[in-house]
Amino acid sequence: MLAHRIFAPFKKLLPGFLWRPIRRLMTAVLTPFYFTLRTGHFKSALRAKAVDRSGGAIPWYTYSCVDFLRDKDFSGCRVLEFGSGQSTRWWAERCEHILTFEADEAWYRAVSKQMPANVEIHHVAHDLAGVAEIIGDRTFDVVIVDGLDRTAACFLAAPHLAERGALLLDNAEGYGPVMERFRAEGMSRLDFYGHAAGVILPHCTCVFFRDDCFLLAGVGDPVGDPGQA
Repeated sequence: MLAHRIFAPFKKLLPGFLWRPIRRLMTAVLTPFYFTLRTGHFKSALRAKAVDRSGGAIPWYTYSCVDFLRDKDFSGCRVLEFGSGQSTRWWAERCEHILTFEADEAWYRAVSKQMPANVEIHHVAHDLAGVAEIIGDRTFDVVIVDGLDRTAACFLAAPHLAERGALLLDNAEGYGPVMERFRAEGMSRLDFYGHAAGVILPHCTCVFFRDDCFLLAGVGDPVGDPGQA
């Protein structure tokens, strides 16, 4: 809509052979600026943390994955997360309870002071020693692997995934053993490739699921301008 308002005067005043090149040039120039402002990418880069355009916390997944998740209903859901931070706060606003693990002690001390009551955060070793005991026999509707030993975390968490749940693996490139094992177990996968908040290079966030995943129920309709997250 913004582009239409910008181009409208040129279209009215100039003949087509003049305004069309202008429109193409303006589209090429303005689109990157619109993207970085709409998504909060510019603000995230300056603040060195993942935020939306209004400064609210968002996960450090690819924008396409965040857009996919943002209008889903997670009320009543239990979430398991490996690697805490902005994503923990984002999930805490949407789910019933989130269990999160962090290996960096200084970061754990910092973020644990900022979390609401529905966040259960533990400082653990990078190799996940003791994590299985903390999880116990609990199951989770959503599992996020975005830190620690990601391969080990995927394998440890998969048996605790609810039947209709989903497991997210961020920065999924190079995790061939995870892909192979989940394929062998009959899990399906969605790849969300693109840019994430405040970073230069694109990467991939993968969503693994079994049959009848609740995220794929098709509830609700597509919405425009998902940049607010």
